[in-house]
Amino acid sequence: MSLEYQILIALALDLLIGDPRWFPHPVRLMGKLALRLEGPARRLIRYSSISGALVVVILVGLAAVVTWSLVYWSKSVHPAWAIWFRCFFCIPD
Repeated sequence: MSLEYQILIALALDLLIGDPRWFPHPVRLMGKLALRLEGPARRLIRYSSISGALVVVILVGLAAVVTWSLVYWSKSVHPAWAIWFRCFFCIPD
């Protein structure tokens, strides 16, 4: 499926479903994780800009690993799931 169709499907899903309050939104989860990591990172590294960069690297790396894992796992379950996850995360083939 081409990237253009995946983006259109993702937009349609967002318009239909939106961000339901009962569903834990990834950005909110990342914000909570960032708050939890900030204190230990500041205690570990003296300079706030370096400790902040460390938190960013951890968050981005974790998001990439979780996203890749979900897409990889979804392929083994059913091809339709893989398409859904690719549309949800806007990942090209």
